[in-house]
Amino acid sequence: MPGATNLPFSESGPDPRPDTSASSQVARAAALEAIREGTPDQLDEAFADLEALGDVKPDVDWDESAAQELDAPEEKAEMGDTSEEDPFHDGWDTDPFERPDAAMSGDGAADESDDLAMGSTWHFLVSPEGQCEFARPHSAPWMRFRPTSKAGKDAIDDAERRMQMMERIAEWLTENRKAFLCNPDPWLLGCDAWNEFKKGKASVVPGHFMEIAGTLDFCGQSLFSRYRREALLVWEDATMRLDFLFDQEARMAWVANVVVQAALEFKEPLDVLLDKCKSVTRPKQGSERRELARHKIEHLDWPDVIARANDMADTRWSEVLAIHKNRMLQ
Repeated sequence: MPGATNLPFSESGPDPRPDTSASSQVARAAALEAIREGTPDQLDEAFADLEALGDVKPDVDWDESAAQELDAPEEKAEMGDTSEEDPFHDGWDTDPFERPDAAMSGDGAADESDDLAMGSTWHFLVSPEGQCEFARPHSAPWMRFRPTSKAGKDAIDDAERRMQMMERIAEWLTENRKAFLCNPDPWLLGCDAWNEFKKGKASVVPGHFMEIAGTLDFCGQSLFSRYRREALLVWEDATMRLDFLFDQEARMAWVANVVVQAALEFKEPLDVLLDKCKSVTRPKQGSERRELARHKIEHLDWPDVIARANDMADTRWSEVLAIHKNRMLQ
């Protein structure tokens, strides 16, 4: 028809033009927040809102039976732009978290029975053999819809990106932290601490974990913090917040492991070492911290190793000793 203009992303003729009112923009922002941070139920509601706004519509080619099959890694969807230049993302990816949010950190088995409801949390299912699998919802709304606007495409991409990141975390835990999955003791999160220390990356620090585990393929640090919210590690008889991986308890155990593993490598008497270094503190000035970080490992003395490990993990050596000294000497 002369003068007719079809919107992008329309595959079967013109779609209704999405609502562009101020109130609709507020609703889109709320939907995006739920897609990035919310529970499975909240994510469902977000896509229902986007459908009402005209940003997505049901996919007539959706095959419910195909949704039960796990996606092969090579078939992962190509993601859209996630830079902060994108207007739809503006304002929602500008709050990086370098340290874990205490409110989200777990301290062992969860008491809230409601957390076990599949719609209220994302689940990482742990088997007795130490296998971890992310429970991806295979008939999720972003799979049943197709976009009719840029905002709709971004929303679908964000949801899929969040699932792929979660799956990568589960794969990494299975490959690298099987002992912890079999026995959720924070000490076991530091099993490779000395090697990580030498590379300058602590797996118990979110930003470092992203590089070690490869989640940077899916998102930056701000989205990493948002995507992993409302997620649980679920054993047969216990649950734990996923953010326990970055909790202070995990970080202190990592520091203790650095010292134990380094002492073993250099055949240093650990009891003598701990006695000599019990008063070590982290450098307080930024210039001192940067200088310490620049030193090569072979040029560090023991107080420097301990100070650097605590600086990397954002812990206090006095607290690490108070909790872990006896175990370090076992």
